[in-house]
Amino acid sequence: MRKHLIYPVLCLFLWMGTACEGGFLSPGASMKVKLNDQKWKGEIFDAYLSSATNEIQIQGWDEEGQLISLRLDGITTGTYDLGETAASLMYYNFNGAIKEVSFTSNGGGAASGTVEITEIDDANQTLSGTFSGVLIRPTDNQSIEVVGGTFNNIPYKAEAIPTLENEMGAQADGTRLSFGTITATVALGKIIITGQDVTGQKLLEIVLPLSVGSGLQELAGIGSSRATYFPDGVTELISSDGELIVSNHLTGQRIIQGSFDFRAENFAGGGVVDITEGFFSVSY
Repeated sequence: MRKHLIYPVLCLFLWMGTACEGGFLSPGASMKVKLNDQKWKGEIFDAYLSSATNEIQIQGWDEEGQLISLRLDGITTGTYDLGETAASLMYYNFNGAIKEVSFTSNGGGAASGTVEITEIDDANQTLSGTFSGVLIRPTDNQSIEVVGGTFNNIPYKAEAIPTLENEMGAQADGTRLSFGTITATVALGKIIITGQDVTGQKLLEIVLPLSVGSGLQELAGIGSSRATYFPDGVTELISSDGELIVSNHLTGQRIIQGSFDFRAENFAGGGVVDITEGFFSVSY
C-alpha cells in the first residue's frame, strides 16, 4: 500500500493577512531558536494560559509558515520536562498546514528536552522563557536538535485552549468520501474514530489501542489496530492489508492525528474497496 503524509493539527498560515486562526503579529514579542544549526525566528504567535485545564500553549510561525508549538502541563513559572512519557510536549512542523509529519518530543528514541517559563506577566498577559531538546520524526526516526530557544513577551489569552475541530477524509476506489459527521470515542481500552457521510449510508471506522504511540500501525481485520468500511450502510468491508501512521498522540489533551491506506474486503465474497489518502485529526 502507498504511504501518505499527515495532516497535523496546525493553524492555517496566512502570511498575507495578519493572523492565522487566533495567531497574531505582536511587535514586542519574539521567539528564536536554532534547529540543527539553522536559525528560526517566529513572526506570528498564538498563546493560551488555561486555568480550567492547567495548561499553557505557545505557538510561533516563521515567515515561511514553519511552526514550533509548546504545550505545557502547568500554569506556573518553572521547568517542564519533555520526553516519551512526559505530559508536556514540543513539536516542530516545517510546512505549517501542508501535509507533513511533525518532529516531536514524544517521538521515541532520543526525543527529550525542557521548557522553562521564566516570567508570567499577569498585568500585561505575556509569557517569557526558554526551550531546548531533541525532536524525533517517528516515521523515519530523523531528528532535529533544538538549541538555545527563547520566547519573550508573547501575549497570551487567559482562557481555555480552543477545542480541536474533528477532521477526517479518504478516497474509496479513487472517489472522495465526504464525511458530514466525525466522532472519536473511547470504549474498552480502544479509540474508535468514525466518519459518516451526509446521506448516512457510507461509514468508515478506525479502531486503535488507547495507549497507541506515534509511528506505524499495521491494519488487519483481527489486530489491535483495524479499520472497517460500510459502502452502503449494510455491507461490512474489513481491513485486510494496510498501514496507518500516527503522527501525534497527545494523551493529556486527548488528541490524535494520523494518515492511512488499506484494502477493505468482505471475507464472505462481497467485494473489495481500496481506501487511500486517508487522514484524521480528532479529539476523543
